[in-house]
This record gives sequence, C-alpha cells and structure tokens, in this order.
Amino acid sequence: SRPDDARPGAEARPPEPEVPALPLPDPRDPVARRERLALAAVLQYPQHVPPMFDDLGEDAFAVPAWRAVHAAIRAAGGVREGRSLGAGHWVEAVVEQAAEPVRGLVTELAVAPLPEDRENVVGGYVAGVVRGLVDLGLTRRVADAKSRLQRLDPSVDLAAYQEAFAALLAVEAERRTLREGEIA
Repeated sequence: SRPDDARPGAEARPPEPEVPALPLPDPRDPVARRERLALAAVLQYPQHVPPMFDDLGEDAFAVPAWRAVHAAIRAAGGVREGRSLGAGHWVEAVVEQAAEPVRGLVTELAVAPLPEDRENVVGGYVAGVVRGLVDLGLTRRVADAKSRLQRLDPSVDLAAYQEAFAALLAVEAERRTLREGEIA
C-alpha cells in the first residue's frame, strides 16, 4: 500500500521557500495606479489584451508587487494562454503560478472594479490601458537611453556613443509607432 501522495504520476512539489511580504504600492502613485489598472484589465479581459503585452520584459513594471503579478502572468503562459482558457480558468492558472504573497494580489486584481465594463466598449478600453502601460515603459527606456548617451563622450569612445545613439533612435521610433497606433 502506498501513501496518498505517492500515487503514480503525482508530482512531488518541493515546499515553497519563505517569501517576505511585498510592500504594498502607494495608491496615490500614478505609475502604480496605471500598472494596477493594466493588470486588472489583463486578468479580467485577456481576450481584449493586445498581443504586445506578452512581449513586455521583466522590467516593464516599476512597482515590485505588480512586477511579481506580471511574472505570474508570464509563468501562466501570458495572455495568449489566457485567451484560450477563458477568464475564470485564466485567473486560476495565474494564481497557481504566483508565489504565496502574490496570490492575494492576483485575486484582488481579478475582481477589482474597472472604470469601464460595458461589453461594447471594454475591448477598446482594455487595449488602451495596455497601450498606455507599454508607452510608459517606452518613455522610461527613452529616458534611460538619453541618460546613457549624455554620460558618453564621443571623442573618447565613438563606437559606444554611436551604439547608444542608435539604441535611443530605435526606442523613440518604437514609441512613435505605438502612439500612431501601428503596434498591435
């Protein structure tokens, strides 16, 4: 006779490491609010989220708590997976991938009221919120690229300066394309 947890095919999960509680975001911080709104929209309406959301990197979220939720979304397969699962199963999949202190945040975001929930306009609203988040990230990258460029001296290292300038132009072009509505 086998113990219940030794059934054939059962995967033994190692115990989760102790994870300290995440600091709660400041609700007055406009970046934290924008990131929260985008995550709530992604969890509640994955079918309306533009594919660009799945291309966001680990650094797309400035707030550590929202970065952790984003990591759980990515671990659950991203919005591509969310579209195939449907909203209820999608949230369950994200919760399953989240570390213990993040699970409550995922659940909270999944039921958080959104400023727009009318079926005939929610798709455009969700797409706009996600585009705003992507734009915020691109703006951050432009600032970082400009800062890097200012620290370089072309008379000392022309190749590094040209590389940094090309990177700045590429990010600015990506942001311009997003703002002109050409990125889906």
